[in-house]
Amino acid sequence: MPNLSDAGTLTARVLTSLIFVGAGLTQATDPHEPLHMITHRGLPLAHVLYVASTAVLLGGALSLLVGWRTRWGSIALLLFIVPATFLFHLHSDQADIELFTRDLAIAGGLILLIQHGPGRLSLDARAQRRRLTLPEPGTRSAAVAATGGATAQPWRDAPAVEAALVPARRDTVGAGHQGA
Repeated sequence: MPNLSDAGTLTARVLTSLIFVGAGLTQATDPHEPLHMITHRGLPLAHVLYVASTAVLLGGALSLLVGWRTRWGSIALLLFIVPATFLFHLHSDQADIELFTRDLAIAGGLILLIQHGPGRLSLDARAQRRRLTLPEPGTRSAAVAATGGATAQPWRDAPAVEAALVPARRDTVGAGHQGA
């Protein structure tokens, strides 16, 4: 059952993703400002950097929002935000200083997500729970699961099923290798 910690992790993950959703949508709908900033800094391949950064912003935001591949999404966003922060917000202007410290705080939150994961209220956690509850092949529960829980006793046929699924062992030691 979810607890307060799970709700807090979910809330933090969603709120962090909203920053990147907003930035990604703004960047995707109005490419002029980001392209100007990239070219103004003298970076090469401005259009490639623009498309890549937009994809990272939106893909990483979606990853955080639903909690799917959260660590990878957080790493991608961290690898985007740290260089962007130093390239675009490290100036003497007060507004840039505030954006610089805000972005560093966001980077700290991303590091926490990388370290501790998305929490139990995420698609990552759901997939992990499913992997842990799937029965092992060759067990009674696997046989029941394979038949959809039929009332027959499929584990009685398990040796025949296993023999059909597992390749036959070939005893090569001594067979046909007799000395002269």
